[in-house]
Amino acid sequence: MRESAPAYLGFKILFGARSSGTSSKTSTHLIGAILGIGLSLVPLITVIQVSGGLIEGITRRFIEIGSYHLQVKTYSPITEEQRSSALEAIDSTDGVRYAFPTVFGEGLVYSPGGKTGVSVRALPQDYYTADEGVSEFLSIDAGKFQLDSKQDGMLSSQVAEKLDVSVGDRVRLLTAKSIPGRAPVLRPSFFTVRGIFSTGYYELDALSMYIPLATGKVLFNEPGSHIIGVKLEKPYQEAQKVAQTLLQKLSQDWYVYTWYSLERPMLESFRTTRNLLIFVMALIVLVATVNISSSMIMLVIEKEPEIAMLKSVGVRPHTITKSFLYTGIWIGTAATLVGVSIGLVMAVNINSLLSGLESSLNLMYRGFELLFSPIGDVDSENIKVFDESFYLETIPIRLEFFEIFLTGAGALLASTLAAYFPARRAGKIKPLEILRKH
Repeated sequence: MRESAPAYLGFKILFGARSSGTSSKTSTHLIGAILGIGLSLVPLITVIQVSGGLIEGITRRFIEIGSYHLQVKTYSPITEEQRSSALEAIDSTDGVRYAFPTVFGEGLVYSPGGKTGVSVRALPQDYYTADEGVSEFLSIDAGKFQLDSKQDGMLSSQVAEKLDVSVGDRVRLLTAKSIPGRAPVLRPSFFTVRGIFSTGYYELDALSMYIPLATGKVLFNEPGSHIIGVKLEKPYQEAQKVAQTLLQKLSQDWYVYTWYSLERPMLESFRTTRNLLIFVMALIVLVATVNISSSMIMLVIEKEPEIAMLKSVGVRPHTITKSFLYTGIWIGTAATLVGVSIGLVMAVNINSLLSGLESSLNLMYRGFELLFSPIGDVDSENIKVFDESFYLETIPIRLEFFEIFLTGAGALLASTLAAYFPARRAGKIKPLEILRKH
């Protein structure tokens, strides 16, 4: 018998008409099995797609604005001529899109409205326009990106809020300058806020301040604070390769760090958390597939007379087993289609869903506040389902169809395995005993 015959028979077993008294209960169990597996797939699909988009969005912001694709630095004292020569050698290397000098430092910035510690970056004037990666993730909320004068400054939205300043206001930056053989000297500098920026990720916005490159060279002279940032054509594929080329091209005083080595602890933490979430959700799907076994057992009991008649006319036991196995496959297919479809809809609209959920919860909370405010004080703080302080302000939508395919295939395989033992039992039914009974 061809393979299509058991497949068709399995389809008829599942979706064919039923007239017995127990058929309604069996149908309910089968529908419950389909919905159970389908609904358990929804959070799994959503977690896979949303977590992947979050990790990619955070990683891209860090490598474009935070650590860059490569960092080239030296801890030995060198002249500006040597630094310029290294910059030219890097910029002419195959695979390098853009190379620029920058200075890292730390300080205390303050204004009449407040004060906060900041991570300072001294950048060239064309930093914002010379590289497409920066302009993609660095949005100017107020003013413009301007580092023309030695006293121009750019503040992140978080820092500007803490200082209670806006474009055009003046702030002071207090830095410590190291002098060999003496205690560090504190040095105040004045800056005019030319622009307020945001990256959409709290970790990068919380303590960021940009100043002109010439000013940074004067304020910060610690070993390793002067680096050359490098942007690559293919940062994910060629970072290690270009790093090795630069190590051979430059003198031994220079060190090259890839974005992965610089951000490895963060990336490993994200991946571990994501894998743990996926594992837990996958366990829920596996538990849901157990419903198929119980539903198939009831279906086999209901179909015992039909199985006996089929065997009595010469249908082989392994054909009966295959037919019920296909029934499990059809259940898994239906459940997978339901779960994957709903999961993808939720993943694509996750930002709107979270916003709607937060609005609904806050509306309910306001009602609770109005109801109980005569009795006592009620905290009026907004409820946050998704705190952008730890994630992104907006979750990037990222669909990986290979991961979706693997998830659906895994659910289908689990459904098939769950149907195996009831199908085997159907194949072992003895027709004479069933016919005598009925």
